Amino acid sequence: MSSRKKLLGLDDPNVITQHDRGASHYIQDHPFPSSSAPGQRDGGRLENAVSKVSDQLYKARVRYPKASHNAYIPNRELREIMSRQNVLSVVMSLPCFGHLPRGAKERVCDRILSKDRPCWRLLAALLLADRADKLAALLEDSVSDQCLPFACEASHCRVGNHSQHRSLEELNEKHRDEVSRWSYAVSAPYFKSSPGQHFHLVLDSDDILPITKIGTIDTSNSPSHQKSGHEVGNAANGGFGEVRKVTIDSSHYSFDSPAPGHPVSEPEQYFALKRLYFPDRENFNRELSSLLSVKGRQDEHLIKLLTTFEVKNEHGSTFYLLFPWAEGDLWLCWKRNDAESKRIPLGPWMAEQCHRIANVLMHFHNEREKLVRGYDDIEPNERELYGRHGDLKADNILWFPGPSRSILVLADFGLGRLHTIISRSKVDPLSIEKTATYRAPEFDLKGRFISRASDIFSLGCMYLEFVTWYLEGWESVSQTFVEARSDIDVHGINSDIFFHIEGFNSDAERAIIKPKVIEWINRLKANPRCSQYILQFLDLIEKDMLEPDSRRRANSSTLVPKLELLSETCRRDSDFWKDAPGVSPLKVDVKLIVAVQTERLFKLARRMVSPRDGAFHWFHRLSAAIASMLQPFLSQI
Repeated sequence: MSSRKKLLGLDDPNVITQHDRGASHYIQDHPFPSSSAPGQRDGGRLENAVSKVSDQLYKARVRYPKASHNAYIPNRELREIMSRQNVLSVVMSLPCFGHLPRGAKERVCDRILSKDRPCWRLLAALLLADRADKLAALLEDSVSDQCLPFACEASHCRVGNHSQHRSLEELNEKHRDEVSRWSYAVSAPYFKSSPGQHFHLVLDSDDILPITKIGTIDTSNSPSHQKSGHEVGNAANGGFGEVRKVTIDSSHYSFDSPAPGHPVSEPEQYFALKRLYFPDRENFNRELSSLLSVKGRQDEHLIKLLTTFEVKNEHGSTFYLLFPWAEGDLWLCWKRNDAESKRIPLGPWMAEQCHRIANVLMHFHNEREKLVRGYDDIEPNERELYGRHGDLKADNILWFPGPSRSILVLADFGLGRLHTIISRSKVDPLSIEKTATYRAPEFDLKGRFISRASDIFSLGCMYLEFVTWYLEGWESVSQTFVEARSDIDVHGINSDIFFHIEGFNSDAERAIIKPKVIEWINRLKANPRCSQYILQFLDLIEKDMLEPDSRRRANSSTLVPKLELLSETCRRDSDFWKDAPGVSPLKVDVKLIVAVQTERLFKLARRMVSPRDGAFHWFHRLSAAIASMLQPFLSQI
């Protein structure tokens, strides 16, 4: 194992593995007031003070799932109940502290609520288990919240990574069970994210996740899910993992990256909880390292990993990843938005989103190339195979509708998924791609090299569907276009792929774009609503992206500037994206290039020359002069 490999995934120095269920982060984010508020002079009778707080704790419990016996107490309610006044009242009332003067009892209260080794969760668990009288012995035995939860068995209690505590062993089996159960109830995990770091929690099978709701997931919009027969349920299943739509108690998380277009905290914020099917740490590390490689990019079009955790059991660990929840995928976006009635306002938005998705893919390709070099078991000749996304389709473009505009986000790009796919195919790593609608021709051609160019072909297929929706609406993109291009392929399968193999299995075999697809492109170009933007976008899709020969196909670095030009022109000139069939495409191109390149002069001045350098002002004035001279020309074309 190389030293480079050790720095990936959970071994990355920026990944912090926590065994305290995030409790240390919670107390840092929500410290108790440092000033000592006065408590009651009389703690009252033992049964009154203790039973009052115990009853409050019991009523605050939340069952998860609702039909189960498992329950947790949310941090918010737990903190409110375990106030200094209540804690001091309990301490003053307990016989085990009866011999202490008031000042000493207040110091016990200070210790319970301290920041370094707090014990307020411990006290809460003892109150719920009706064993608060054991608090003094446990404190003397150095038991604290850091020891929670207690995993008690018939003969002893296990205390995580800590040493055994004799005071726990002195409890009888029934009391140990009760203390153990309630110690989990007051220790539900607290999830946190922070720029530059990633936190991974280690839990066990008795831990209770602070989930308040599991929502239903409707995947009936996607043709691929319709083929599988899975449409509506509590989980979206794939070959690599299961995703659930969940809400988490808001006092159990603090995330710096909210869902795109939404504030950090909403009254009811959903998350996507992904459970990975594979139990091995190596594949999880691949998935995690891939997600972390792009986590630092401040790009709203790239899905953000919020946190991860694992649940240990006797067979190993089950791994989970938490993401912002999207309203749906691109299919749902198309279905919910009637393109024909909203077509004009959606033109610049579509141009921007298509450019941004391609831009994210370009940066992803660059980061993935660096990442795969860190794995010894990926040969140099396999780096292009692993250096791609591998599953670009409308299902993996997430839709986040916002108050001002919707945002499309690239997702499902984990290296663990891709590695699993390739490993399962054993002898032929290409064989399992045979049913993929957006697959590139090189997957069906003998001896062809699989590279990141296959992602560009897949993206071109999706963009053609995007234009279909824009011009003809939901029914056309979800049914008419699918039926128009479907036929029996070389594998004997009724397939809706975008290409056809001529001379299959012969020395003269070659790939061509299906004539039906070319006919469809021409149909869109002939649409009376087709603007100059759509004409040029369709040309780009057909000639640069759906090129059957991967060696001649555009790469992401050459594709992105062209999409940026289209997007910029839509932003600057409404005639470009509105219905304007009489405008010359050549003139629009000239106007586009001049406008965008002028803006780039200003960016170049800011990037290459220091503002404190006299040359900066000279370069900036020159750029402004060029822009000024070009304005009359721009107004005439």
